[in-house]
Amino acid sequence: MSADVFVAYYGIKYDIPVDSSEIEQLEMGTHPFMRMADQANLDLWWSGLPNDNETSYPVFVGKQLGIIGAEYDLETQLSAKDLLDAIQETQLKFQRAGIQAEPKLLLQVEIDA
Repeated sequence: MSADVFVAYYGIKYDIPVDSSEIEQLEMGTHPFMRMADQANLDLWWSGLPNDNETSYPVFVGKQLGIIGAEYDLETQLSAKDLLDAIQETQLKFQRAGIQAEPKLLLQVEIDA
């Protein structure tokens, strides 16, 4: 059983439609995003829980800043220097990997209803 979780990332978020064949690739660990993240030395997270309106699954790629919840860490903290370093390193990794999307600070609560 899953629990509520708060996700903090610096990177990009993809939304994979719930009826997509890509869900099986995520479940099997073979999705192209997973390979791309691994090759670029980026973090990737997806919970397996669809979004609020149950139309897509969020997939985060970039630098994991924290995942907070009963099944994860209960708290996390970053100094300003660590946060700035994470931003710079992630931007550089995106450039090297040829990822055109602009990374952003991503904060999301996932509620297991």
